[in-house]
Amino acid sequence: MFLVDQFGYRTALSRLGLNGQVDYTDRNCIEKRLHTLKMRIDRFQNSWVGSQGSAREWLEQFMHYYNR
Repeated sequence: MFLVDQFGYRTALSRLGLNGQVDYTDRNCIEKRLHTLKMRIDRFQNSWVGSQGSAREWLEQFMHYYNR
């Protein structure tokens, strides 16, 4: 499975004997996660008033929380 757009890739895939059927389910999930991450980074950047060291500490704590 490839995460590609429909335009132009279908011809290349068919030449290789691969299915050119487009399924946006996984791609939409990935796009949503990336959008959420970008939104959170923008909020963080626009509202942070602490030092660079405290920002690093906060991000490490957030990553630990988010991954657990």
